[in-house]
Amino acid sequence: MPESKNTFLKGRMNQDLDSRILPEGEYREAINLMISRSEGSTVGEFENVLGNTSISTISSTKNKSVIGHVIDQTNNIVYLFATTFSDASEFSRAGDTEECSIIQVNLNNPQPPTVLVDGYWLNFNKKFPIHAANILEDFIFWTDNFNQPRRISISRAIADPQAYTEEMQISVAKYYPFRPVIPMERQTVLTDTTGNTSTLIKIATGNDKIKVGDIVTPNDKTNVASMPIRNVRPPVRVVEIMDPTAAGGPTEFKVSPAIITNPNNNPPTTGPIPANTKIDFSRTSMHNRSEEYLSNYSIQEVSATGITSTSFEVHADANNNISALFQGVPRVGDIITIVGPSNNINNIPNSNATQTAAYRYDVRITKVTMNMSNSGATLYIPEPDIRFMVIEVDKDMTAGGNLTGLTAGDKILIASNPDFERNFPGDTNFLDDKFVRFSYRFKFEDNEYSLMAPFSKIMFIPKQFGQFNLGQIDTEIPGFAGEKYGIKNYYQDETDAYSSTILEWFENDVDSIGLKIPLPGNITELQTKYKISKIDILYKESDALAVKVLETVNLSTPNLSTETINYNDDTHGLLDQVYFDYVYKSNKPYKTLPQNQTTRVYDKVPIKALGQEIISNRIVYGNFLERMTPPESIDYSASTTNTDVETSDYAIQYPFQTTKQNRIYQIGFVLADYYGRQSDVILSSNDSINDVTGSTVTIPYRDANDAITEPVFDWMGSNLALTINESIAADINNTAGKPGLYREEGYAREASLTAAGTDYEENVTYATTYVNPLSGSGKGLTIRVTGINALTGEITDFTIITAGGGYEDNEELTVVGGNNDAIIQIGKTGAANPLGWYTYKIVVKQQQQEYYNVYIPGFVNGLPINNQLWNKVTLVGSAGFTPIQTERGKIFFSTVLSDNINKIPRNLTEVGPTDQEFNSDEQLFIRVNNPNPFNLNTTTTTTPGANYYIFAENQQYYPAGSIQNVLTMSTVKENELAAVPFQKFRIAPVVTGTTNPTEATQEFPLGGFTSGDQGQYGLTTRYVPSGTNQVVTTERGSIPWGDVGSVASFYGADQNPFIMKVGQPGNFDNPIGAIVIDESEYGNQYHDTNFEEEVVASSGGNPGFTTYSRKMSMRPKLTVAETKPVESLLEIFWETCMTGKLEVLNSMIETNYNGAIGVNNNVGTFSEDQGLNTNAGNQIKFINGSGSEITTIQDISITAVYRSSAPSTAIFNPDGTLPFDIDLVGNAPANEVQITTNSLFWYGDNSYQNDVYIFDLQVTSGNSSEYVDDLSNIYTLSLNNDTPIIFDDTGAALGDGDTVALSGSDNPSVDDVFIYQFSGKNGSADTSNDTQQLSFSIQNFTENGSPQTGNIPFAVDNTGRVTSTATMVNEATYILTVQLADANNSNNSQVDVQTTSVFLQFTAGTLYAPKVIGTGQATGASQYSIFSVPSPNATTQPTNGSGFWGFVQGDTANANSNFTQTGSTYLPSGVSGAAILVPPQNIFNIRTIYNTINGTNCRGDLFQGTILIKPTWEIIGQGGPGAQLTSVGKWVIQHRPIDSTLAPSGPWAEINSAAGSVNTYSANQGGVSGPGLGDFDLTDPVGTKFSYSFKFDQLGQYRVVYNNFGSVNSSPRGYAIFYIEFFDGTYGQQLMTVGPCTP
Repeated sequence: MPESKNTFLKGRMNQDLDSRILPEGEYREAINLMISRSEGSTVGEFENVLGNTSISTISSTKNKSVIGHVIDQTNNIVYLFATTFSDASEFSRAGDTEECSIIQVNLNNPQPPTVLVDGYWLNFNKKFPIHAANILEDFIFWTDNFNQPRRISISRAIADPQAYTEEMQISVAKYYPFRPVIPMERQTVLTDTTGNTSTLIKIATGNDKIKVGDIVTPNDKTNVASMPIRNVRPPVRVVEIMDPTAAGGPTEFKVSPAIITNPNNNPPTTGPIPANTKIDFSRTSMHNRSEEYLSNYSIQEVSATGITSTSFEVHADANNNISALFQGVPRVGDIITIVGPSNNINNIPNSNATQTAAYRYDVRITKVTMNMSNSGATLYIPEPDIRFMVIEVDKDMTAGGNLTGLTAGDKILIASNPDFERNFPGDTNFLDDKFVRFSYRFKFEDNEYSLMAPFSKIMFIPKQFGQFNLGQIDTEIPGFAGEKYGIKNYYQDETDAYSSTILEWFENDVDSIGLKIPLPGNITELQTKYKISKIDILYKESDALAVKVLETVNLSTPNLSTETINYNDDTHGLLDQVYFDYVYKSNKPYKTLPQNQTTRVYDKVPIKALGQEIISNRIVYGNFLERMTPPESIDYSASTTNTDVETSDYAIQYPFQTTKQNRIYQIGFVLADYYGRQSDVILSSNDSINDVTGSTVTIPYRDANDAITEPVFDWMGSNLALTINESIAADINNTAGKPGLYREEGYAREASLTAAGTDYEENVTYATTYVNPLSGSGKGLTIRVTGINALTGEITDFTIITAGGGYEDNEELTVVGGNNDAIIQIGKTGAANPLGWYTYKIVVKQQQQEYYNVYIPGFVNGLPINNQLWNKVTLVGSAGFTPIQTERGKIFFSTVLSDNINKIPRNLTEVGPTDQEFNSDEQLFIRVNNPNPFNLNTTTTTTPGANYYIFAENQQYYPAGSIQNVLTMSTVKENELAAVPFQKFRIAPVVTGTTNPTEATQEFPLGGFTSGDQGQYGLTTRYVPSGTNQVVTTERGSIPWGDVGSVASFYGADQNPFIMKVGQPGNFDNPIGAIVIDESEYGNQYHDTNFEEEVVASSGGNPGFTTYSRKMSMRPKLTVAETKPVESLLEIFWETCMTGKLEVLNSMIETNYNGAIGVNNNVGTFSEDQGLNTNAGNQIKFINGSGSEITTIQDISITAVYRSSAPSTAIFNPDGTLPFDIDLVGNAPANEVQITTNSLFWYGDNSYQNDVYIFDLQVTSGNSSEYVDDLSNIYTLSLNNDTPIIFDDTGAALGDGDTVALSGSDNPSVDDVFIYQFSGKNGSADTSNDTQQLSFSIQNFTENGSPQTGNIPFAVDNTGRVTSTATMVNEATYILTVQLADANNSNNSQVDVQTTSVFLQFTAGTLYAPKVIGTGQATGASQYSIFSVPSPNATTQPTNGSGFWGFVQGDTANANSNFTQTGSTYLPSGVSGAAILVPPQNIFNIRTIYNTINGTNCRGDLFQGTILIKPTWEIIGQGGPGAQLTSVGKWVIQHRPIDSTLAPSGPWAEINSAAGSVNTYSANQGGVSGPGLGDFDLTDPVGTKFSYSFKFDQLGQYRVVYNNFGSVNSSPRGYAIFYIEFFDGTYGQQLMTVGPCTP
């Protein structure tokens, strides 16, 4: 037959054309044929396809079906997917009786097939065949639209039949490391059975890794109410290792503060930690190892005084130079080291001397006391003449006498670094200016990488412990004090801050960090179970996008260091977490990750896919389901709490971090499955409910009350907090795509109690283990006991916390704890849920981003001027001032320097070329303010006043949300706020003549010039310097706003810096800045009224003292402001390192009670001076079972109030109401409540019992008021005693230290019993009881200024009546210290007795003379004193003068008529002629003169006290040689009594002078001739006087009558005057105006 031959090289079927015209190489149709692909001559030929050939049999006892395959054509191998499981439900799972396999069939080898992977966990399903499978290199990838996409390594499966045993090993998506790196070192130990106290912890087994400074907390942090350590702030720390050399490690540790076991008592109960309690010793692992000394170190010399075995003193040297004293400020915990030839104090050699200096020193500071003088005086010190420190240490430095200890002159080093490594290998400065975070990722054995774990917080500890003025201080205080005493400037850091506008010392002090990298298992498990080969340690700087790799750790490296931390808290659960220890020593990263790895948030591997294909070596999925459906919202409320160590480790790990205040935060959840597939951000379901807190919280600035309840040195910062009210995503809803929680295969679904056991505790989480350790392979089941028999500790109820995996039904487990005798039986186990939600992560949105801290040299409150303006007329000594507007409290100013110009920018839009003043859009929050500086002036009985160094302080400012708008910016010269150069205000007297007066353009003072007064800016002045004749022109220093102060208030003003003007319209009660003052007095006037002194302290005793304070002018001082943050428009949620397993969180939500179990502060006080409806105690916050503060208080009530003296008897007001009320602070739901008074109280001697009130409260909380809690004995309120008040006899209140001075007739006689009547009140607002239990007493007294000892001859009863118990010394001045005490002045130390004291001053016996007499010559004697004056130029002898001087009550006319009678009736014996000379101007009645001058109607007679009459001659014109009086007349002093009608009751007569008179006058004196001719010489100089002094004490009228005072015998004549001086006879020649005008 003819042969037709064709080759089908094209290999293409063609049915489009007729078979007759098919091209060569194509064919029409073929069945059971295959085109040859050989390289021989048969290429392209049809070959018959062979039929099926039996290679081998897949062994199975069940109906196993192949549901998919993939062919390796290159190697002629088929891979089959086989299963026995069949279920049409897409949510079903194969049970443990099913068989699932991946089988390799080698078509080239007729051997039995190889089972690569086997197990029901593969979950193959006949109803979901595998249509998409591919081989890529060594991997098989497949997907079935039933399970998640998977893959295996063929070679590994062949090499190890157990290479793949669970889902995570074959999933395309890899395990997600969800826990962050932490910087913490922790030792978990058990307390010993004996020897523990509130300040001593003994542990059962020695541990040499516990260090001084470690924070001590209970290991179980899940139930705050039952914690054995209830200290919140400050935390309990190790302060001393008591047995550091103990074999096996130390076991005894001294701690401080004392351990609080029950904070709800008053005072809180302290005590030991119970025996066998698991506790943690923790610290941060961020250290500085390169610096040998801490930043506050100093080298001191031990003083010769004050040395003991546990303390010593450091003094200034003999020259009073304390320059070495304060090089750095010692801190508690600092190490003491002797720097000298020998070490004579107790310390321990360190076996590794290369890691520290030479020793690990064991002597640490426990207390530092700084004193101003050796006397210890703290209130008044004229000069800081001797300053010293007393330093106490933690142990006997003599080692019990075996060492010499410290001796005088020893040089000691304070604050060596206990972490110092002499050979530190890292870059010591690398982290100084960096804020770094750390993370990690795993590299798997197939060279794939996991997602990056969440980054840590920024690892940063500031140098100087974050505090100003703790570093090395090299600058002395300027001025006299600093130069004289070498006083170091503690504020140099502050000066540097505002002068440079940056904090140079605010750098990272960390150079070594112990990074703990959490692992999902031990190193072996990482390699075998998780298939991890390496760990990349990642590094990221805060201002960089790049993520870098520090080091790649190969897990095959031998002896890798790991550590296990035992957790028992709400985020970890009961967990033994394994960490890989990596010590970072400031080494630089070695590579940078590609950008696609930096932005790789999660792998986009779908959870299901129907199609799969390989494109360019990439696996591509089609028709897929990307992820599960997360919950729409979660029921939670956001809030903020103060950081503590009770429930969180953040304060331990990051000791210097806190949440930024004055910010708005929105907090959300992100859920993830086991493989890192993440949900969107899930917010609170409460966001849509009015008046219920949801996901957003505002954190305001702390206020002054916060600073009182949480002092800044105890405050550890604040945290964001969440109150979660329901479990999260726990329910499975397959229809909605909600997967529920991740579960392992064989997790415990149900369990029951088969043996109750004993000695278990309620609300405690326990682990479990098999009763028979070899009976099963499950693990991870933990339970929480929720009910017990209180007597036996038998378990009555429990709940599963973590369900674990690998269990089987009916297995029995022992509950580890108690007596290890409780047994539970697993009822049912569950199938795996590998795609359920596994972890949660908290994310935060905070759009208020960048801001600046602005370091400013102080604020000037108002204009920089005095509040009074000089009138430019009156000069020094009595300058005249008028008020002027200063704008204080309305605006403030400050210098803007250096980088602050960029931080507070000017608005340069719409600015012209000549504009010099600019607006600014910046807004400031003031954080540190500079209040008015002041100085102190102290006066004592032995020391005059002395001005101290000026106290220019800065203080925390609490803005309460107020913001200050920057109004303008301009230079000093443009705004004319300060002269350049500055000239202080001063007034100089004008000189009347100069060498060249024509040059004087303004003023010509000698030796100085007036400056700083209001005037034209830039004004100059001309003056002649003292001692020269040269005219100098200088700047006057005037500004147009007013008179300037005494010092330059604008820092750097001479350099013409910018000055900002800032408004403060809402700060009237909280002003910003200090005022400007002229620190000078002008007579009794003040240029600024604020300069007036105020008494701030006083004391009796000997010496007594009074301390005054006066405001001073603003001095540059560091202040701090924050700029308003930039608002970001990007609504980005940032990840935090708050992550955990969702199963644990849900279990804790369900088992931790969210209702109220306690309060944040259970004690408060209130004062007896409080009226009704006033706040008693601080505001109260409640805490729930997890220790979080409750923010959903709906209602609050007091159910009972008890006295501590009768704690079982409720008390009520007489009307049946409670003595206190309570209410929410603000509207419901609230987070605080406040107790108020509903009665009045007074403090007595039993108030320490009867006025301590214990409260039972009922709290309703929760968004739906679902929690109603009755809290018994939950709050204690104590009555505080107020200082009693003394009132004078007019009812006016007296201040402590005030003086009551009696005058006139109020003074007692020497025999009087009654002296004065005080009254008092005890300080209570209860007017019916405000005089109860008062006790007056006289503490001491002085007589004529001299303190007296022995019995006090005065008494005071409890009404305040002061009496004399003995005859007083006549004319002695007494000062009594009268004290008033309340509470019966009880001597019971439990009674808070308060006292106040005043001084009572009086003179016994003689009263003050009447005002007219006591005023003395001020009456007008100098005007009316001349009675007879020989004319100085007369050529003839003048007529002899006669007249009288009258101390009478009658007026001039009456006196005149009385004295013009002739005869001897009114004349003394021997005086002839008329008694008085007319005309009447020679009649001098002091009463008439006084009343005429003063417009009064005072009496002129002596109606009390004594009178001193002093007849006086005085030369007023010097005579020639021999000038003498040729004749001398007489003068006489006479007295006349008067009756009550002021009519004379007896004749004028001479009387005896009183006792104590300088000169004696007798009743029968007969007048006085004189002065004698030898006593008075007219040739004497002008001003020569001759006088007599007579004291009289008989009441009535007095007069001096004189006649015929002689003539002069020489020419030129001398001339003289005769006059009478008069005074108070008792109180001397001074103006005594205190006497009465009338009786």
